[in-house]
Amino acid sequence: MKANSGVLIIASSLLWAFSFFPCHTSFFQWFCLVPLFYLFEERRKNYLKYTAAFAISSCLLGFYWLFPAVHSFAELKYWISIPILISFCLIHKIDFIAYVMIRQKLKGRTHWAVFAILSALIYLITEKLFTSVFQDTPGAAFYQDPFVRQLADLGGPTRITFFVILVNELILMRIRGALKSTFICFVPILLVYFYGGYRIHQHRAATTNAQAEMTILSVQAGDLGTYKALSDQALSDHPKIDWVFWPELVAPKEYVNVSKNYRLAFGAKTLENGVNFNSIVFNDEHTQIYHKRILFPFFETVPILSLNHRVRNFYESQGWYGRGYGKKILTIRNKSGTPFVILPGICYEDLFTEHFEEAHTTPIDLNVSFSDDSHFPSPILTELHRGLSQFRAVETRRPLLRVSNGGITSVIDELGNVTDQLSPNTPGVLIHTFKSH
Repeated sequence: MKANSGVLIIASSLLWAFSFFPCHTSFFQWFCLVPLFYLFEERRKNYLKYTAAFAISSCLLGFYWLFPAVHSFAELKYWISIPILISFCLIHKIDFIAYVMIRQKLKGRTHWAVFAILSALIYLITEKLFTSVFQDTPGAAFYQDPFVRQLADLGGPTRITFFVILVNELILMRIRGALKSTFICFVPILLVYFYGGYRIHQHRAATTNAQAEMTILSVQAGDLGTYKALSDQALSDHPKIDWVFWPELVAPKEYVNVSKNYRLAFGAKTLENGVNFNSIVFNDEHTQIYHKRILFPFFETVPILSLNHRVRNFYESQGWYGRGYGKKILTIRNKSGTPFVILPGICYEDLFTEHFEEAHTTPIDLNVSFSDDSHFPSPILTELHRGLSQFRAVETRRPLLRVSNGGITSVIDELGNVTDQLSPNTPGVLIHTFKSH
């Protein structure tokens, strides 16, 4: 009986997309590619066509939100947003297409165990060569699994991806009869969970000798007046607060000269040498400023088009931000004058392992993500963004504070657990005391 190509492609696409949703469905990743790989076995000559179909369908299912988000955030007209979405679907899975081409060339030329390992390694290599815009590597789907996500401390979610591809290959071999033992398919999964359990136990058994503490007030709201009112009330009730954090692009830079009643860090558009930057400014640390380095494609810049002055003038609301420079790791002080080292990121940057790699060479006390998630058309996406950022805490083994206007303002511990949060799209404040490391 011949396989139905359409059914198998849609099955893989649905399993792939749903594995990322915040409803504990990450286990789909262990077998989501099996239907597609099975189709390759049945109809070898058409594998490129099936790969392209999977690339488009999985992108449409996983990134359906990009169309309304581009329209609302960048204020682009629909007739511009639609071709942007279609172009994205065509290019987003270039890494996967390259991987499949190499995989098919190797198929049947090596021992089954060697092939499975090589397939997983090749996947990682093609991902590295063709960096994904949204860092949606298969391993990133496990942000809700406390055991699996611990493997990210070895170099990010891609380390989990290696085991995901390996298991998919082994399951396919078992279905095709090339593998006699079903248990072998579960060995990589057991190894991942064993490592995760060991790291969790190791962390809980460790003792922390804190040198200092810093209490931070994070405010979630929708307008500047509400931010000010909530901050004033919280500071009145909790005078020991050291710093107040507001999210991305919440006030003009000049506000640093207006609010002198408390130490404030907030997102603002800054202008230096004729170039706009998406920045975080500090009203009590004038030498400290952070410019966003990883710009959101189609939102903060449009590849190639950003070089054209006519296009930039036509769509002034786009932002057209410059790429940040200068210090990434910053030092702020509590009311006692004790330094506290933070590694900031702005919104989209908390998806990237590379952005936080500096924490491995320079000791930090806290990761902070200043975010604007108001453009997301669904609370599922707000939850997903927060979930993917949980890996950054695991990778650096330092807590991460997310400050967002629409949500989800959260505190994430060194194991990637959410220990405190505000309700999405609801104004409120979150007060948390962090300890130095």
